[in-house]
Amino acid sequence: MSIQLGLKLTAAGLAELAAAEVEERKVNITQMVLGDANGAWYEVTGNETGLLNELLRIPLLQITREAAYPNRIVCDAPIPADEGGFTIREFGLLSDSDELLAIGMHQLVQLPQPGSSTTIDLVIRGILEVSNAAVVNLAVDPYIVTATRYYVDDQIAAIAARARRLAHFFGRR
Repeated sequence: MSIQLGLKLTAAGLAELAAAEVEERKVNITQMVLGDANGAWYEVTGNETGLLNELLRIPLLQITREAAYPNRIVCDAPIPADEGGFTIREFGLLSDSDELLAIGMHQLVQLPQPGSSTTIDLVIRGILEVSNAAVVNLAVDPYIVTATRYYVDDQIAAIAARARRLAHFFGRR
């Protein structure tokens, strides 16, 4: 059995994207699902309606297009530090109606047990190839989006650097 890592559209995902194109509407991808596939690899067919062993659902942080490949949708989901205790082996993307649009095998990532002495700040990225990226809504609900500490620290550092440049420009040190 040859295991392919990465996301593949499900039959339901293909149907949803085709219908959205015909009806001139957008598809909302809202969540990523993660599982351990019951500890064994399996071959993804595209006929799946759910993960083999779903263990976590998380809202997407952002959805973007890959600049070099306009029909690739990039979906990022941060894993909360209080979630874990399993090995990620499978993942998928859900629509706002809980339809499994894409599924795939993920490289093995061991998430530490919540409350253990080790933690991981991790954002899982799923890249999905579609025939028409214009039918995928690239916005996420701002009320459920979270930011990683690294993102916030980078934003604060950038603002501080701009403030220093402005202070230098106006003769204040």
